[in-house]
Amino acid sequence: MVVLRSRARQAAPALFGLVLPLPPLRDEHVDVPGINLAATTEDNSKTRRGWALFEGTSVDSGYVKRGEFLDRATVGKIVKATELPIDHRLIDHANAFTVEMLHPNDRLEAVTEQEMLLGKNRFLIGGELMAAATIKLISTDAFTGLRTYEFTTMLRGLKGTFLNSQYHLPNTLVVALDYGGIYFHDYAVSRIGEATFFKFVANGGLVATAVPI
Repeated sequence: MVVLRSRARQAAPALFGLVLPLPPLRDEHVDVPGINLAATTEDNSKTRRGWALFEGTSVDSGYVKRGEFLDRATVGKIVKATELPIDHRLIDHANAFTVEMLHPNDRLEAVTEQEMLLGKNRFLIGGELMAAATIKLISTDAFTGLRTYEFTTMLRGLKGTFLNSQYHLPNTLVVALDYGGIYFHDYAVSRIGEATFFKFVANGGLVATAVPI
């Protein structure tokens, strides 16, 4: 007698595709047209890794694979934020952000003020590029495993984004830029101004059912 063992195929996780409004982060990107992209998931039960970027000429058609990526981004959301007036040229010791991560594997770490000033712990919060030295774990959800942190001792409005630094409302996304999963997608100069559609598709997922951005 031959016994056959069947294995259910794990469904691909639904992805959050992120088109990030970032200024050039590297010197080699200053004169190169392009955008920064990332993806993550809130589905904590899925272990499948990796995703692909598809670019289309319309909402429903013309999608072509532009790249395959292994890492997802480390992403959280604002739970609470104070917005006391600050001088963005100085370290912000007045305000605090409470940030809940979207995935239980997402962890953040504190750095010294000197390390922050030298470029560590950069984040995109809404449209603001900022940095945080003091990142304190304040709770871990017993059911989901999601961690919540408090950000203090911050640099605000970096690279000309200070006008985007006011009034971060709850659920504003917080994208960690030092933890991997951020990808630069370049464009020809002639394409500036074109409408472009992206789909972020997890390994094993279907392009047809992915939500276009």
